[in-house]
Amino acid sequence: MPDWNVIKAEYVANPSASYRSLAETYKVSLRTLARKASEEQWPLLRQQHNNAVATDIIDKNKDALAKRYKNFNSAADKLLRKISKGISTLEPKDYDGMRKLAAALKDMMVIHGITTETDNKTEVRISFANQILGEFAQ
Repeated sequence: MPDWNVIKAEYVANPSASYRSLAETYKVSLRTLARKASEEQWPLLRQQHNNAVATDIIDKNKDALAKRYKNFNSAADKLLRKISKGISTLEPKDYDGMRKLAAALKDMMVIHGITTETDNKTEVRISFANQILGEFAQ
């Protein structure tokens, strides 16, 4: 007599397992297996299992992305402090140094998604592209 719990577990956990392949592997009638699967709602159990696995993967990735985002922001803060210090120690006629610091600031603005509006010079709009934590909460 076949162990239906083993067959069901393999069907639920293995997305490539079909009724036909399981019937052949466990030497059971395809019709009997399909009837048993229908009665016990194996496809629904498989879907629930797949959803749980996907949720686990998202949760793990969300934590990793949040850590990476935090590390990136920490590094960006350190770089901005160095740029600021560089500006305060810059010689007035060091045009090359000024260009390099301006380019570094522009790069930081691009990375952080900070834009300035051209029609209103007093407004600075800050929008963090890919708000990482918000994307995974959906």
